[in-house]
Amino acid sequence: MSNLYLSHETALAFWRYWSIRNALSLGVFHCRKAHSTEGLPFRVFPSSSVLASLVETREGLLAILEEALSEGSDVLRHALAVAECPDASKGDGEGHRAIRELHMLGPRKPGIRLQEGVVYHHSTAAFPKRSFLKVAEHVYVCAPELVFVQMAGSLSRGELLALGYEFCGNYPVGQNQFQVRHALSTPNRLGAYAGQIQGAHGVKLARSVARCVHGKSASPAETIMAAVLATPRVYGGLGLSDVKLNEPIGLSDEAERIAHATVLVCDAVWPRDKVVLEYDSVASHLNRAQLSKDSRRRSALAADGFTVRSITGSQLSNVFEFQETVVHAFREKGRYLGRLKGKQLERHMQLRSELFKK
Repeated sequence: MSNLYLSHETALAFWRYWSIRNALSLGVFHCRKAHSTEGLPFRVFPSSSVLASLVETREGLLAILEEALSEGSDVLRHALAVAECPDASKGDGEGHRAIRELHMLGPRKPGIRLQEGVVYHHSTAAFPKRSFLKVAEHVYVCAPELVFVQMAGSLSRGELLALGYEFCGNYPVGQNQFQVRHALSTPNRLGAYAGQIQGAHGVKLARSVARCVHGKSASPAETIMAAVLATPRVYGGLGLSDVKLNEPIGLSDEAERIAHATVLVCDAVWPRDKVVLEYDSVASHLNRAQLSKDSRRRSALAADGFTVRSITGSQLSNVFEFQETVVHAFREKGRYLGRLKGKQLERHMQLRSELFKK
């Protein structure tokens, strides 16, 4: 039987849903080893770098899907967005699976018509190792690193940057409740893969953006905050690229007594400057116990010489209020940050627009 290679938006949907199904506890997430490569997809699934025995007929495609879905993979079922609907050509109302916007890789050959709703992507790229991960019999999904390159062909720089943070972060997209999960990739893997693949559409943008991605973001809001802060000014950010996200900070004896803890995990920290920025999404809903805990955190960090600032959702959305908060925090530590003006401010506004869109 031939093989099916899921790509682009379909592969992205697969990995996002797979993320939701592979949540981990906050304790593991905050552990220093939580960002290791142990839980990355390429460690979980068999891999290949070759497009081999590609499905080229409608009948072959449907046969592969029937077999794969019969294995009971709800992750694959979700990604394929399969629905039961009648086949009008039979006229008997019998239910048949219809695929909604399935994206797949394959060769461009005359006369290939698989099924309505199938987007057939032609690629002549030279694929590096572990480009395709086998998730069911005869079904492969493009690895997150390859999906990142593929999406560079249709996303803006800011949207692709947000996707890179998502892949290298610890939050699943599309959930109302707070969850964390192992990262799908790392900034180093994204950059290395984009540097190796040849002939792919959008690869130049992918290589450029991968250099700006930081790992361990824990929410979409943290991604926006980190991207705005750390992206080089030439691309619209504030240029504070030496940031660490969700990094455990070891405390002195005095700070331990204040915090009632040996380490504190901060949303964004600049170790050299001793500046901490925390995204505060629930400032108006904190109870007395949480307020007390946050106060101890601030006092402990201050005891160890850190300047701490909270960023609320409204501050993050307000360009000038956000900039002033950051500028003053770093100036307190002797690091001068020039305010964004002219072309830099225009690029900054464009980056924000693309990040919030994503």
